[in-house]
Formats: sequence, C-alpha cells, structure tokens
Amino acid sequence: MSELKDLVGPHVLDAVDFENVSTPSYEGADYTSDSQVCRFRIDGVVWAVLEAPPDGYGSSMRELRRQRKNSKAKLSNIFTATPVLAVYVDHGYGSDLLTMYAIENGKPVLTVGTDRSDDYYPNFVASFAPENLPVNSQLASS
Repeated sequence: MSELKDLVGPHVLDAVDFENVSTPSYEGADYTSDSQVCRFRIDGVVWAVLEAPPDGYGSSMRELRRQRKNSKAKLSNIFTATPVLAVYVDHGYGSDLLTMYAIENGKPVLTVGTDRSDDYYPNFVASFAPENLPVNSQLASS
C-alpha cells in the first residue's frame, strides 16, 4: 500500500475529481457507509484517496491507492497539465497531509489526507482549489 509521503516531489497534475462510494464500515462488515473518494492524476498515473467511513465523531483517510491501468474509474474533471510540487505536511497535530502547490504561482491546488489524526476528532481532507491553477488565474486577470 502506498503512503502520501511516497508522492513528495515535482509532478504534473492534470485531473482531479470526487465521488461518493459505499464501502464496508470495517474489514469484513456486512453493511456499508458512504465515503468520499478523491481521484487525481499526476504524471499520467491515477491515484485515489479513500475516506474511511465516518464514525460519528470524525473521519480519516483509509488509504491511498494507485489505480490500475484497466480501472473503470474515469476522471471527469481534466484540465491543462500543471507542474506542481507535492509537499508532505505534518504540523505537529498528527497531520498526515499532502499538498500540491502550483510551481508557477506557489498556490495550493490540492490537499489530501487526514488532519489531527492523533486527536479524538480527526478530519478527512480532500480539498481542491481550481481557482489556484495558473490557467485560471490568467483567465481571471484578462
């Protein structure tokens, strides 16, 4: 299984989308809960960040998964290829976050992972800021 730290470094990001899926509440469970999935494509490879089913108090990232080439998951939000720098964030509160900054303007474009993982109320993070993509900044200023 991959970890967010494995993705640290320069990449080219060109797609991000979100979907809600039903997942087992725990390994071997007979019932499911809705969970959010954030998919993104860097360097031509699709990654999926899956939320663990919320327990009523908090949520967290269940796993980071590299999608197989023959995966049926199709990305619907594709945009101009953008050079990004992926930075692992741990600000001392048990964070397990990866933030991708657009290299051209230094703005955060995508953040995924778990914030406050060592707290009673952890928080799943899947935040996309398309307004920070350089192509969108250029359109807004023209």
